[in-house]
Amino acid sequence: MSDISGVEEIADVSTEEITETQTTDYSIIYGRFLSKIEDNELIKMQAEDRHSMLKEWLLTGLSFIELDKLRIEHDLSDRDDDAEVFNSELNSAEIEGIALYMVVAWYENKVNSLEHTLLFMGSKDEKWTNQKDHWKVTSETQRAYRLRARKHFRNHSSRDNAYIYPEKYT
Repeated sequence: MSDISGVEEIADVSTEEITETQTTDYSIIYGRFLSKIEDNELIKMQAEDRHSMLKEWLLTGLSFIELDKLRIEHDLSDRDDDAEVFNSELNSAEIEGIALYMVVAWYENKVNSLEHTLLFMGSKDEKWTNQKDHWKVTSETQRAYRLRARKHFRNHSSRDNAYIYPEKYT
């Protein structure tokens, strides 16, 4: 898996712990996400910057869920971004799905990085060996995680479909 030493400040709540007020703290999802990636640069960041990045990946992951029109048990828009909580108790399948979509968002930065662009556009001296292969592998890994996340929700819920759920669209 990944080396997540120093991450205790980020995810100080157990990934299975849910607060007593029937809310789900973002840190639970952050912990699940961090167990899926290996990013030494993230660990080197200052805590405030690291936390900001985690929140951005969470929000991007949630937008991917919305774009894919995935139907899930709890309303993920019912949340308080300032307090960093969902206003309902998310089940473990939803937490896992959000974490998977966060991985997709994390890979988005890797695929679209300036470093890869410079490698393609740079002079002969600036190019590394197999930079195209590296980009291809990163891009394919991101696609695989997105597919994995969609399958996860498919297996634990159903797609939002007007033919299956016409009452929602009338």
